[in-house]
Amino acid sequence: MQNTLNENPGQISPPVGLQELMSDITREVLRAQPQNIYSFIANYLETLLEVRNNISIAADICNNLNESCYQTELIEELRNIGLIDEDVDKAADIIKDFLETDKVRETNLFLQILRKTSTQESQLAAIQNAVQKAFRKHRLNQSKINSCQKNAAW
Repeated sequence: MQNTLNENPGQISPPVGLQELMSDITREVLRAQPQNIYSFIANYLETLLEVRNNISIAADICNNLNESCYQTELIEELRNIGLIDEDVDKAADIIKDFLETDKVRETNLFLQILRKTSTQESQLAAIQNAVQKAFRKHRLNQSKINSCQKNAAW
């Protein structure tokens, strides 16, 4: 455990989160009045670690499910635009790669789609609409996942 030095030389401050953890442990010990305080605290900390791990796993599962849902919708929209299956798959992969970078530059995205598929320029407006929907869903999903992961960080 790394100590953090205060502005005053010689003073050591507790690591971030330690005071909250000690308050939580104190509250639970006072509430439960356990016979063996050491065993109780060990079990309490083990449970906290299990919960944090389970939240992290649940966040990963939600991320995968939500990613699958928006990709399915994107693929359906690309098909409805009139892209052939081969182009739908290529375009969906290109869009997914751009979304994962979180820096969607539409011009670069559409140029890449035009170069790697047989998409017509007349279809770009509809594709742009589909990409914007997918991007909004992706960002919403990411914010939910980040929130879950922050809660699991304790």
